[in-house]
Amino acid sequence: MKFVVFSQGVRSEVVKHILDSGQNGDVIAVKDVAALGEAMQDADALVLQDFTWSPEVAAIAGAAPKLKTIQLLTSGYDRMAKTGARKGVTVCNARGAFSHSVAVHAVTLYLALLRGIPTALTQQRKPEWQRDFANALTVPQERDVLIVGFGSIGQEIARLLKPFGARITGVTRSGASHPLADHMIKAADTKAALTQADAIFLCMPLGGDTRHAIGKEELQACRRNAVIVNVGRGGLWDQEALAQGLADGLIAGAGTDVTEPEPLPTEHPLWRAPNFILSPHVSGASGEVGYRAQAQVAIDNIARLRKGEPLDNVIQL
Repeated sequence: MKFVVFSQGVRSEVVKHILDSGQNGDVIAVKDVAALGEAMQDADALVLQDFTWSPEVAAIAGAAPKLKTIQLLTSGYDRMAKTGARKGVTVCNARGAFSHSVAVHAVTLYLALLRGIPTALTQQRKPEWQRDFANALTVPQERDVLIVGFGSIGQEIARLLKPFGARITGVTRSGASHPLADHMIKAADTKAALTQADAIFLCMPLGGDTRHAIGKEELQACRRNAVIVNVGRGGLWDQEALAQGLADGLIAGAGTDVTEPEPLPTEHPLWRAPNFILSPHVSGASGEVGYRAQAQVAIDNIARLRKGEPLDNVIQL
C-alpha cells in the first residue's frame, strides 16, 4: 500500500512522526501540488490538513484511481464539507487529538474572566493600582456550568473543572447520562437551561441548527453574572449581539478562540467590548505533545488500513 502525506502547512514534527511509522517504506511526504499529482497516481490514502484542501487538491484526489481513504490532520473539516469526496472514498478527521489542549484553553479563558485578568492587564498598561474590581471576583466552586456539545472537548472541560467544585450540566442531542456530568439535557432544552447557568461553554459543531445558538434573546435569558466561552466556531453566537450584550451588562464576560470571519475585522465592536478575551484560534496548539497526538491519529488509521480493520473518526460529508 502507499500512503501520501501532503505536508503543505503541516508542522515538520508531525510529518516526521508519521513518516517514522512507515516501517515498510510505504509512507511518503510531498510538499507541493505538482508533486502531489504525481504521487497520487498509485496512492491508497492521502493525509493532509483540511485548510489545504482546495479545488486543485480535490481534483487530484478525485482522479487518483486507487484512493480509498483521506485522513485529515484537523478536527474541523469545513473545506472538505463544501466539496465532498469522490464516491467510495472514506474520510476521517483528527477528532480527539486536540481535545485536551482546546479544553485547557477554554478553562483558561474562563478562569481569567472569573479572576478579572482583563481588568488587571488594562490597569497594568496604564500603569494603575486599583483594587475595586476585587468585589466582582469569584471562583468556579459551586457554580453551575453548562457545556453545550458534550463530545471529547466538552467532556475534557468537565474533567478539568470538576476538581474546582463546579456543577456540570452537559448538552447532547440525546441527553444521555455521562459520568463526567452531574446532569445531562437534550439540545432542545438548551435555551431554558441558560437561565440556570453561571458559565456556558460552546463546543458544538457549527450547522444550520447551531448557527447563532447564542443571540440577543439567549443573552437576555442569561444570568447577569454568567460567563460564556466559545471554542467551537465563531458562528455559534451572534457576534454583534454579543458585543452589545457585553456593553449592556447582560452577561459578566466572554472569551473566544474563534470568530467569523477569521481574522475578526479590525472595526468590529468585539475588539473593544468590556470583559472580553479574544485569542486568534490557537487553542489546539500544545507543542510536542500536540504534534505527537496529531500524528498518532494518522498513524493509527494507517495501521488499520494495512490490516484491513475498520477506521476511526470516520465522518459523513
